[in-house]
Amino acid sequence: MTAAKEELSRTLSTAEARGLLWHARNFNWRLRFAPALEAPYLQHRAEASLGMQRFSAILSVVLYLGFFALEWLVLHTRFSFWEWFPTAGLCAPLNLLYWWALYQPWGRRRSFVLSAAITALNALGIAVSSAAWMLGVNGPLPPEAPVIQQVYNTLLMGLPISAGLPLTTFTVLAFAAIHALAGIGVVALFPRIFMLSAGAMVGLLAAFVQEKSQRITWLRGELLRELSEHDGLTGLLNHRSFYHQADQRLRMAGRTQTPLSVMLVDLDHFKAFNDRHGHLEGDDCLRAVARVLGGFGRRPGDLVARLGGEEFALLLVGSNHQQALACAQALCKELAETPLAAGQHISASIGVASADWSQPMPSIAALAAQADRQLYAAKNGGRNTVR
Repeated sequence: MTAAKEELSRTLSTAEARGLLWHARNFNWRLRFAPALEAPYLQHRAEASLGMQRFSAILSVVLYLGFFALEWLVLHTRFSFWEWFPTAGLCAPLNLLYWWALYQPWGRRRSFVLSAAITALNALGIAVSSAAWMLGVNGPLPPEAPVIQQVYNTLLMGLPISAGLPLTTFTVLAFAAIHALAGIGVVALFPRIFMLSAGAMVGLLAAFVQEKSQRITWLRGELLRELSEHDGLTGLLNHRSFYHQADQRLRMAGRTQTPLSVMLVDLDHFKAFNDRHGHLEGDDCLRAVARVLGGFGRRPGDLVARLGGEEFALLLVGSNHQQALACAQALCKELAETPLAAGQHISASIGVASADWSQPMPSIAALAAQADRQLYAAKNGGRNTVR
């Protein structure tokens, strides 16, 4: 699990995270999560936008080339260099290159950067062509072209509103500046700037509503995933998720002959602790135990879970049996020394089982069953011990 994923899990595992859906429905205009949620959301959005970005790249090529082809074939229009080259001669090939890049691993990782760059280039190309048409013998370029460009900016490229807003502003300003530098008067330019700005506002409003809905849907999905995979009290993996992920870790370890051990941890006399101090203190005890266990399962590949009640599990990737026993003994000692409510302490019994790669690969259920037998031996041996 990456650091970003771990931070996301910690954020969504807290009770306060349940209020995030309310927050999402009541966004301010910035449409932004806290950093722990914003980074994975943008990664999700980039992956989800790839298909539309690829389609948009091909569509722009078809529109650029198709427009000039139809004008030439049907109306027999003659074009000056600055009328056709900025869009059909430059932007069309660059959009084709952009489309190709989105199929490359490096391009998919940088899809937002590439999309923003090609959007800005398209805006400049249309602005230059439009100014050349207005100055040339063919008359003004149809005003629909820059309006379509704004829809392209705000919706088709799949960019977040934080990128769409500055790009749209850049498109309007670049269009106005290039036409003004070309010497086109205010009377001729004003209707086009008005159409362009109106298209920008409509596109941005639609993009805002769309992104807000997407953020709520994504956040709801992440919350449901966290609730389905994690224990609501401690934030650790639950029974189903632990066995699913542990099975994947076991298969990977088996392919590389990497040592792997499973620990089952059961709190001693927890029912008596619960009866004596109450369920609220019992819940605090379980959370304290979860924090201690988390400190022993921090390496890449390690898993920590609450299987149910007062029973926990650790999967240690890279630890052979002797190392896992030493880790279990240290864990047993730290748990017994961890202060709980009213100065109370609670001990634990731990069973350890390790994969033996000289034998056929075991299942994670078989390893857990072996650890469970060791756990009962520890219980029968006097508790607060390791087997």
